[in-house]
Amino acid sequence: MSDNPFGDDDTEKSQQATPQQTQKQDFQVAQETSFSPESQSISRLTAATRFYIRRPREPDQVLVSHDVTKKFEVLDQNGAPMYYLVQEDSCCSRTFCCMGKWFSVDVYDLDEVHVGHLEKSIGCLTCWCGCCPQNMDIHFPPTKKIGQISQTWNFFGSPEFRTVNDKRDLVFLFSGSGLCGVKKISISSGTKERVGKMKNQWDGLPAAQFGSQICFGVDFEKSKTKLDLEHLYLLLGSSFLMAYNYFGANKKVKHEELIGLKSS
Repeated sequence: MSDNPFGDDDTEKSQQATPQQTQKQDFQVAQETSFSPESQSISRLTAATRFYIRRPREPDQVLVSHDVTKKFEVLDQNGAPMYYLVQEDSCCSRTFCCMGKWFSVDVYDLDEVHVGHLEKSIGCLTCWCGCCPQNMDIHFPPTKKIGQISQTWNFFGSPEFRTVNDKRDLVFLFSGSGLCGVKKISISSGTKERVGKMKNQWDGLPAAQFGSQICFGVDFEKSKTKLDLEHLYLLLGSSFLMAYNYFGANKKVKHEELIGLKSS
């Protein structure tokens, strides 16, 4: 028995975690769980050579607490789902800003865990003087900014965007022709090596998984370098902005139209 009668009590107090410490530990565990290598979403994303963004075929079966008209899903080249996206905006932004409106996108994995967040500021896509370009911050996990995609001014209104990481290093360049409508956008690395391309018309998609829907797709199969998880997240976030600006993701849809996709 210890000579100090208060020694055991002090030891117990030092070993007891405060509520703040417990909450912090729980948050760290949840954060690590979301990005566990065993996550099915991460496994499919890192193994993918293409991914597609489209409206869900069963929008009322996933993320049921959210408006079905604001949902998107991300599929791999085999038509297997990887992530779900939910877009949010404000009534004021929707009414007065149109295509240049502010919006945010929450990213959920297949377990419906909130793993990412995209936030676009107000910006004009076709500003003639380049005074109000589009920008969107990319967060994975939701509390950590890993990069930003920003528009580069072009006199002809052609797609010109650049994605940087949190250290402001150039990661991706996006470019396309806008003279006769945007049909394809080329993707290059920061060193201007070809990474892939984006478009919304693809041949040879598995009919059972994709049905008759038009999917906006990103092909990076011929990339010379293997993209790590952070680069894939930056590419995913940047791709949604391209889909919104040029490939119809901004189109308003009704609940009845989406439910009808089940039979397509």
